[in-house]
Amino acid sequence: MIAFVFLGLVLQNAGAATRFEDVARALMDTSDQAQVVTQDRIRTELEYKVALGSLYDPTLRASFWDRYRGDFQTRRLDVSVLQRTGIWGINFLGGYRFGRGYFAPYETGYETQDSGEARFGVEIPLLRNGWTDSFRTSLRKGEISVSLSEYQEQVQRLELLRQLGVRYWEWFVNAQRFRVSKELLDLALVRQEKIRIRVVRGDLAKIEELEGDRTILQRRSLLAQAERNFTRVRLDLDAFLSQKSAQKNTQNSTEALNLGIDSLPPLDLDLPKPETLTGAGIEIDQHPEVLRQNALLDQARLDADLAKNQFLPKLDLALNLSQDFGTPVSRLGQPSGDAGISFEFPIPSRAASARTSQMEAMVIRQDAQVSLARTRIGNSVEDAKIALGLAHERALLASQELELSKTLVEMENKRFLNGDSNLLLLNLREQNYAEAEIRRIEAFSDFRRSANDLNVALGRLEF
Repeated sequence: MIAFVFLGLVLQNAGAATRFEDVARALMDTSDQAQVVTQDRIRTELEYKVALGSLYDPTLRASFWDRYRGDFQTRRLDVSVLQRTGIWGINFLGGYRFGRGYFAPYETGYETQDSGEARFGVEIPLLRNGWTDSFRTSLRKGEISVSLSEYQEQVQRLELLRQLGVRYWEWFVNAQRFRVSKELLDLALVRQEKIRIRVVRGDLAKIEELEGDRTILQRRSLLAQAERNFTRVRLDLDAFLSQKSAQKNTQNSTEALNLGIDSLPPLDLDLPKPETLTGAGIEIDQHPEVLRQNALLDQARLDADLAKNQFLPKLDLALNLSQDFGTPVSRLGQPSGDAGISFEFPIPSRAASARTSQMEAMVIRQDAQVSLARTRIGNSVEDAKIALGLAHERALLASQELELSKTLVEMENKRFLNGDSNLLLLNLREQNYAEAEIRRIEAFSDFRRSANDLNVALGRLEF
């Protein structure tokens, strides 16, 4: 029996085999592979929170000057807070300024009353950085990145499920080949003892004993090769399912590996076309890979919008109000305010033009990627449906062949016991029966793998 204990999944009874569903569930829940894709998503979410804080957390600035210049001694303190907003790129500025001492005539603008001066201002971009800017673009791209990481995690988990299907069912087939090879050898060994007795008694010719010895050597060789192949795929599956805290105990005995190959599950081949998958199915547009490509397209469009905006001249409106407090000073007591417009336009703006063209090309490229993803997924679904139907048909035919081969072996064995056949022909019947059983096992595993591939193609994490 194969005892395959993975991620703390302890088999409840010693004769139970490790099912694909159990291994897949453990892989998705706590394996190292799943941890990697989950941590990638968590890292992106934390990066977004960091970006959110860096963009919209208030910025505090402060400076202090103690200056001696000839007969003039001054002390100045300036503290300001900048707060960005997500509304049309508007920034608010609040501050406090304190200036005392003897100011030179050209520095009187730094002087305040003895309680200082409070001020408030607002900056309003009218063209460039108005409806979008680098800060808000980064924030929106960060929001999309969070969704993108979720879609990426789903895509990676689907790929893990697909790879598990390939490895698990290869492991299953090689385990069954090993079992069949061992059963063939055991059968030959038991029969050879009886043949030797009959040869000694003169019931059979010596050639039958020699043929039996040859058959045993041949089947030992086949068993060794089957064991080698099984060990190889077992180690490959172990490596794929590796986890630090996992307990594994994979052995070479396979007597209990019978995972329902006698009763194939019902098969519904009347699935709708990929472009009309709704309701019980999954729409192609809701497939994680399509959603991921659409998220990348949204990010490309944001970059293109920013590039177009940066092509505009910079025209900013600034409004400021200030008021001194403390012991009145005639020239400083009244509130003051100012308004101004600043203008900036690089001539010529070759960099902005090239950037705009570059981002527009990226949008066109990513839009094509979305279309390719939809086409590829639709084709994968159709191919998986066809493969599943053919695998089901093959499994049914293999089961019928196995029944006929089994009957032929039983009949040939009776003929041999009655002296109407020979060992060479009986061995041939047994070999045909073993090959038929292997074909049935391969057909069953191909059916289960095809069913898994169809779920993956549809974007379903189902086992």
